[in-house]
Amino acid sequence: MPVDRQDLEARIAAARSDDTVRGLVFNALFSVVREVAGDEAARACDPTGKASRVEFFSYPVTDFLALAAAVADRIGGRLGGEQQAFFRIGHRAGGMVLDSMVGKTMLALSEAGGARQLLANVPSAYKGAVSYGERRLEWTGERRARVTFRRELLAPPFHCGVFTAVLERVGAKDIRTEARQTSGLDAECELAWEAA
Repeated sequence: MPVDRQDLEARIAAARSDDTVRGLVFNALFSVVREVAGDEAARACDPTGKASRVEFFSYPVTDFLALAAAVADRIGGRLGGEQQAFFRIGHRAGGMVLDSMVGKTMLALSEAGGARQLLANVPSAYKGAVSYGERRLEWTGERRARVTFRRELLAPPFHCGVFTAVLERVGAKDIRTEARQTSGLDAECELAWEAA
């Protein structure tokens, strides 16, 4: 399924020159391409030919959006479609954030509180990964939450992947994530899981 070019163009047009994403998120994308199609494919997708970025440097989100669309077109068929490609990239990004020093600190601080405590830190973690937008976490049950995104430039399935990775890391079971665009660049992601 090809990327929705109209949606992509709207996201790129809505981005400001100071809207950035960390290199770690780019590297998650390259990692997924390598896994699915090999290193040569990862380099071919990257306009720089390197298939890597400096993890904690910030890069224009417009570059990431164009790259993510090209990657979704290239590997989406092997993963079950564009949505699955974005999910997989988000899942890898979530895992890589948790493997970073910041993520390890978040995991250590949330050890006693489990999934709820870790999810409470996710809006702050997003602020460290991207320079734009707002995220708000609302509890809708003991093991249910809703994350509201305002002025979000990345596709909703990406966020389902991120939250799935976060919940997996604390041993949650039967994880269910569903994201939808509510209007323009606003979205919601519903989360539900069972205790380990």
